[in-house]
Amino acid sequence: VEWYRKAADQGYVLAQAQLGVCYSLGEGVTQNLAMAASWLRKAADLGDPDAQYNLAIAYRSGSGVKQNDQFAFQWLLKAAAQNHAESFDDLGDMYFNGVGTPRDISEAAKWFRKAADQGVLEAQFKLAALLSGGVGIPPQPAESVRLYTLAASQGHPWAQLVLAGLYAQGDGVPKDMVESEKWLRMAAVQGLSVALYNLGCYYKSGEGNLTKDQAKAVQLWERAAQKGFARAQVIAGAARKMGVGVPPDIDRAARWFNLAAMQGRTDAQLEIGMCYMFGAGVEKDPVKAANWFRRAALQGDEEAQLYLGSFYRDGIGVEVDLSKAKQWLSKAVAQGCTQAKYELAFMYFRHNCDESVIDAPTALRLLKEASAEGWVGATSFLGQNLLMGYRVPRDLALGLKCLREAAQKDDLTAKYWLGFAHLRGVGVAPDPVVGVRLLQEVADQKPRPPSGQAMATLSMAFLTGKGVPQDIAVGTNWLRQAVAEGWRDSADWLAFLEKHGVEEFARKYGALAEMED
Repeated sequence: VEWYRKAADQGYVLAQAQLGVCYSLGEGVTQNLAMAASWLRKAADLGDPDAQYNLAIAYRSGSGVKQNDQFAFQWLLKAAAQNHAESFDDLGDMYFNGVGTPRDISEAAKWFRKAADQGVLEAQFKLAALLSGGVGIPPQPAESVRLYTLAASQGHPWAQLVLAGLYAQGDGVPKDMVESEKWLRMAAVQGLSVALYNLGCYYKSGEGNLTKDQAKAVQLWERAAQKGFARAQVIAGAARKMGVGVPPDIDRAARWFNLAAMQGRTDAQLEIGMCYMFGAGVEKDPVKAANWFRRAALQGDEEAQLYLGSFYRDGIGVEVDLSKAKQWLSKAVAQGCTQAKYELAFMYFRHNCDESVIDAPTALRLLKEASAEGWVGATSFLGQNLLMGYRVPRDLALGLKCLREAAQKDDLTAKYWLGFAHLRGVGVAPDPVVGVRLLQEVADQKPRPPSGQAMATLSMAFLTGKGVPQDIAVGTNWLRQAVAEGWRDSADWLAFLEKHGVEEFARKYGALAEMED
């Protein structure tokens, strides 16, 4: 550096230019950007093209000088006039982006062409992209492919990626998945995250010369995920969650979902919200679940809107707010979410007996729509309300039809109400054998609801002899099971039974046993 300084002080332009680089990089001297710019300016004024280019870069970034795109543009023109290849590429960028000069795609293409002809890889790639789309200039697909191939052959990873896509789609070249896989692998070897992700997808489907290999696919997705590629984080999380090609690992899945969610991926925000909702891979936290659902819902995700609306309805992770519940569930319904129709109908029918919320006609319409779209829960809920005439005109035939349809699809609530109907003779001739069998099927599914309710109904029937022969031992056993499941007033019933005996129990609760709801 000392020799550079002595030569520079004597006016040697190359020494001045090199001294400027030394100060810029801190090589042999303490880094001093202002001093670097000063020496570069001396050399640039004397016509050194490298100094002119480096000074232009300094003005672009504001390194050692006040940032000034117009000055940068002028110095690039001076360097380009001396055939400085990198200046050609930078001028192309400035014309393309309208920085330091009015935007001019044709001029950008001209300068990219000059740089590409001198072997600048970035310029070859940029010109190929311009010619492929014909943005501001006539498209030249054949020349675009040639330039992509030229840059890709010299190791440009993005050119390799694009070329892989062209061969996969048959765009400007014959469709050739083997050739596509070759170029994609080259880009992946260089660590390009999107290439790693795409190559993983090729392994998943067995494209090119590849044999399907889900484990290899996950490995590549996780490599891309580690580089911060959000789409790979989501698909890697899904693979770990479901155990597809790899052992299930919900903790790892949650980590991937969280990273992608932080980058704004709505599907990941939904997934990490569900993780917090169920305590899967993270500690259960309804508040965090609600926050993630809100972020995804605000971006228009219908499933997140469904969950957020349900949270506001039921006070999960948020304060109960039926207005917001209606708002978010309605948004999901507007997007065609079938389950949201069911959840909104449930709120309109019976939410906490708040009459200001009740809207039975709308609820009935939504349930019929959701049922027609195949939502079994809606068919079941529609059946029970029609059977019991709850807020709608009673229709025993249609109610039983809906319940049978849902029960055939193993809906436990439908089975419960069918059992209840046969036991009590609601809409059908009393048939305690069928009634007890259906209720026992539901009770055996504990802790799935409404198993506790089925146990309580069976206990009430056997203890009071309503619909079945009285059997105190069987009834007491079912009541104890209902208590164990925590069903409503079953503990009070059992305490009364043990204190006062079955006759007093039957006298007090016999009317309850005959109630239809």
